[in-house]
Amino acid sequence: MHHNFKLGNYTGTVLNDFARRRTLKASFPRLDEAELLKEIELGGYDLTLDTEMELHGNVLLIDTGEQKIMIDAGLPPAGGQLLQRLEGAGLAPSDIDMVLVTHGDGDHIGGLANYTNAKIVMPTNSYKLWTEDTAGMIEEFIKLFRGVVPDGELENMAAGRAKYAEVIQNLGDRVVLVEMGEEVAPGIKFQAAAGHRRDHTAVIIESNGETLMHVADAFRHPLQLKRHDFYGLFDSYPEQLAETMANLLAQAAETNALVFGAHFEFPALIRIGKEDGAYKWIV
Repeated sequence: MHHNFKLGNYTGTVLNDFARRRTLKASFPRLDEAELLKEIELGGYDLTLDTEMELHGNVLLIDTGEQKIMIDAGLPPAGGQLLQRLEGAGLAPSDIDMVLVTHGDGDHIGGLANYTNAKIVMPTNSYKLWTEDTAGMIEEFIKLFRGVVPDGELENMAAGRAKYAEVIQNLGDRVVLVEMGEEVAPGIKFQAAAGHRRDHTAVIIESNGETLMHVADAFRHPLQLKRHDFYGLFDSYPEQLAETMANLLAQAAETNALVFGAHFEFPALIRIGKEDGAYKWIV
């Protein structure tokens, strides 16, 4: 399953890596149920707390005409379908010139080993997080999610983070470090967007007067457009995330940018409008 689109002089392809189902309550387990129900009613959503929703994992590929740039690398091959999606789009892993890493979660860097011809591009601060204090980063992760995620699952997640830290540390000279706002290719740059994780970033893509904002995991559901304090199951820093959401939404609305979310419903492309002073999710 893939979806092609144009962005100025660039061609974009959305590749669906996985699809899962999760209830609304399971997606926002740390929120007050009465508050959730209130916002569902006010928003006119055809939902209950037990409604199962599709949770998609999507990866964005940009072809500039000179380079094929993938933003994130999806799950390891055993867990996702990204390699099959690439093949369906007429591409092979060896065709990818560059992989940009928005943050170091397993569903975003698990497939890095597949792209042996690609440079791996990361913001300097993100790279330092994964190479200079790995043990401290993992210890903090466990503290944040103890009691939220079942112990067995949390142990597996922590072990996965240790594994991915090792992968990043072993990439050697394939890693290209950049600063926020520095172009990694014409019109393509990282933008700070911490909150979901400390190393979480957005990616801004501009071509011939058109803009796309890749917001990665900064938000996932229309409910969050009004309630930036509605944070999800795996969000690390709620207050920082709310500030990031507010900034990204304002930027998207002001620039009429196309917005890509890693976990939006496929094909994961929306716009953000404003109506009566509130943000509007436009498919």
